[in-house]
Amino acid sequence: MKTKILVWIGVGVLLVAGLIFPRGNPVVQQAVDTVVGGTGQNWSFHQFFDQGLTMGGVMSTTTGNNITAYTTQAKDFAQLPTVIKWMPTANQTISLSATSTLALVPKVGDTANIYFQNASTTAAAAIIFAAASTNSDLQFAEASGGDLTLVGLDWMKITIIHKSTYDVVFILDEMTEAD
Repeated sequence: MKTKILVWIGVGVLLVAGLIFPRGNPVVQQAVDTVVGGTGQNWSFHQFFDQGLTMGGVMSTTTGNNITAYTTQAKDFAQLPTVIKWMPTANQTISLSATSTLALVPKVGDTANIYFQNASTTAAAAIIFAAASTNSDLQFAEASGGDLTLVGLDWMKITIIHKSTYDVVFILDEMTEAD
């Protein structure tokens, strides 16, 4: 009789221990399920790419722009371009609008890079960048003697930073034709 009681106590202790300390940690299992089952588009943790990284992208192209001034719109960034080739036929001022880029950098703290080329073969068709409103803050690399003007066949790397709810910083880094 004593043995039966001890066996039942042992079984009861094991059942209670199994409820308190389940086999497999559900927190770890949930994290593994999230990582493996995710779509890969919105990772919320830092990643390292030790063997390098090639980023895909979208090229947006314009041709024969006869306008002298243009303000960017949401449709200009709707396809999330990484390269924009702009073909002016005369000098143009492009005003960068903060709200037009919010699809590209939707959350405060998000950043994106766009490579912008003046695809004109003539220096007479320059592109001058300007801020569309007080929500757009334009910066350029002062040490390199850069400016906000992009002449024919030159490139500009534009880093877009979503600074606050409606404010966006545009860092313009001009590259000049070298060959």
